[in-house]
Amino acid sequence: MEKAALDSLGTYASDLLRANNRVCQVVGSASEADYLLAGSAEVRLVIKAFSKTPYFVLLLTKSSTNLKLVLERINAILVDGKPLLPPVQDQAVSTAKLLLNYARRYAPDPNFVTLRLSLKTGLHRERLEKGELNEQEVRILYKAVADILGTERLPIALP
Repeated sequence: MEKAALDSLGTYASDLLRANNRVCQVVGSASEADYLLAGSAEVRLVIKAFSKTPYFVLLLTKSSTNLKLVLERINAILVDGKPLLPPVQDQAVSTAKLLLNYARRYAPDPNFVTLRLSLKTGLHRERLEKGELNEQEVRILYKAVADILGTERLPIALP
């Protein structure tokens, strides 16, 4: 599989996991997505989240692969990999970066989206790119991204 395809798969998996987290939060405020299973008749995609982090394990297997073996391998990765993960950033910073990345992914002009958001929000372009925003600025950015994309709600939760 090409690197671009792997990057796209990771991005889509992240979107699926965030959507799954939102569904879990609707069901119960303390609920967090544990895993997500998707795929087709030929391929199975298993996504398992590292608890209380934005990180996840993604395994792509043949649909005929024994699911018990896949889950055992994922659990081993979770145990071995957790100490190697970088620390999680401040939630406001993470949300700002998520919003900017989302806008870059779905805006009609991704090359100019940071400039457009800077002009629309009054926030300096470098601050947007670094994600160093307070909660009020993140809310302003959320509204600007929604406006540029022509929607009222985004699949990204505000802090």
